[in-house]
Amino acid sequence: MNKRTEKILELIDEIGLWKTKELLGISLTKLVKLVDLKIHPGLAGDIIMEGINNETLPTMYKEFTIETNMDGVVYWEGKLNTGHFLPHVNEDISVMATPFWDNESYTPVESNWYSLTDSKKNTLIAEIEGGGEYFETISDKVFFDSVEDLYNWYEKFYLPNVYDIIMDNFLPNLRQDIMEDD
Repeated sequence: MNKRTEKILELIDEIGLWKTKELLGISLTKLVKLVDLKIHPGLAGDIIMEGINNETLPTMYKEFTIETNMDGVVYWEGKLNTGHFLPHVNEDISVMATPFWDNESYTPVESNWYSLTDSKKNTLIAEIEGGGEYFETISDKVFFDSVEDLYNWYEKFYLPNVYDIIMDNFLPNLRQDIMEDD
């Protein structure tokens, strides 16, 4: 380990990771790479949020846009025309799927909102707000050897697994529930 890395590690021990990042004027991701820190769930979640915000991680997956908000939640937003309804009826869905939410060792996936809209008339047909009945968790690795290891997890595990939950579980159940409400 070189002297610069030792000094930065001492600074992290003294004032913490976040203050060191601010003092050095670098991103959290760059700081973690610089000192080769092992990544725990809380840090993993913060690095993923940073990666989504600065677009070093994919912010699109198939027909979904992935973004964060000031509330510290990762949202998947989709406007789908799956052929399940008439051609001019879109399914709009919003799902919360924040990796390692609240430093947990899993990722909660929960439907936030679902609606049917008529694209011809630009009108809302029906909607369902999210809730606990549209909730699952995914879990896999929780500790990562490097930022690259974490980024690989995001692309190879997180993205396809959240997508599968939405498409294979949430959408069929939401469709059924919205049809029963009519």
